[in-house]
Amino acid sequence: MTSLMRAVHSRCDPSPLLYDPWGDRLVPASEREKLRHRILARMDSEGHARALRAPDSILDEFLLRNTAFPGVVIRSRYAEDALREATIRGVRQYVLIDAGFDSFALRCPAFSNMLEIFEVDHPATQTMKTHRISECGVSLLRSVHFIAADLAKEDLVALHSETTRQHSSPGSG
Repeated sequence: MTSLMRAVHSRCDPSPLLYDPWGDRLVPASEREKLRHRILARMDSEGHARALRAPDSILDEFLLRNTAFPGVVIRSRYAEDALREATIRGVRQYVLIDAGFDSFALRCPAFSNMLEIFEVDHPATQTMKTHRISECGVSLLRSVHFIAADLAKEDLVALHSETTRQHSSPGSG
């Protein structure tokens, strides 16, 4: 949802705070269709009929009306502005916990190239995301690392120790 919200913000807002065309490309059509069905299922019959007259707008309208929408956009912009300031102070790592379909590395390749980016997420989500990136014909920078973890079952501190060992040993990448 977050990725789709950033994309719809980029498409629909006349003065977007960030530009993110990747949400529409990364989130599989099958997942967008599941969301549409869930949205339709919550509507009364009149709303359902009205929505079906413009089926392509169902998801966008839902996302734009979602109470989380402004927070997602502002949080994304704030995080990236804070990251930019941190890099000025010498920070060279960016860790995204529960990364989902975040598209920072795709949207900002020059900025991303200055960083080691660690995307931590559930193995199934990461598999879906890396598959979609491949299907889009895009190659990510070598500085982007995917850390598969089920954080409901795995300890983030232990995961950090293991990841640090892997990425600090000679020949790691």
